[in-house]
Amino acid sequence: MGFTCDGSCAGTEPDWSPDGKRIAFSGLKGGIYLVPAAGGTPRRITAAAGREPSWSPDGRTIAYTDPEGAWGSGISMIRADGKRRRVLLSASTEWEEYFSPAWSPDGAQLATVFSDFGQYDIVFATIRGGATRSSSSSGSRPGRPSWSPDGRFIVYSNDESSSGSYDGGGYGTMFVTDVRSGRTRSLTRVQGNGPAWSPGGKRIAFAGQKREGGSEIYLASPDGSHLVQLTKTPPR
Repeated sequence: MGFTCDGSCAGTEPDWSPDGKRIAFSGLKGGIYLVPAAGGTPRRITAAAGREPSWSPDGRTIAYTDPEGAWGSGISMIRADGKRRRVLLSASTEWEEYFSPAWSPDGAQLATVFSDFGQYDIVFATIRGGATRSSSSSGSRPGRPSWSPDGRFIVYSNDESSSGSYDGGGYGTMFVTDVRSGRTRSLTRVQGNGPAWSPGGKRIAFAGQKREGGSEIYLASPDGSHLVQLTKTPPR
């Protein structure tokens, strides 16, 4: 199954395949596309709208936010060849939304943000069967989680943006959650966005908000220590 680029496949939200050969992205008018990293014609792999693609660790499957019209949004999965789409999580009321899926390193579960009438939480869903459990998240609107390489923790930011988009780019307190126990603690005093765990698991990178406006890239240890500012933008 595949759809050729119809001229509306300009995109956003890119995600690299684990082997580095392809990039999945969201079309600006909806739908999940794949394009070779070396260049080529984008190919749409979903028949319906979709956003926020996330590759499985084995590179075979893509999870994505699947808008469901009046019934909010859910999480669907589709093979990289565009076949065997299945719904993993589905909204049961018009107020519910699941979005920002992130695969665990072992590929056994997804962490995703859940919203019910403005109340937010991080939800873990098993790939086999879709069984879910919540981890009482701190913050009013969690951003997409990032897993530690050993699968023990996730880090995410409280997206304070009021733009109404899935990932508004706002800055807020960042949190680290123990996946097993659900215990959550703040990462640093710096307000941040888009935290991401290093491949070795020893550092977390994030965009930190400056007091005078704008942002810089920081690194911190998972316990919040050893905070280092990597970039320094000259004042205008």
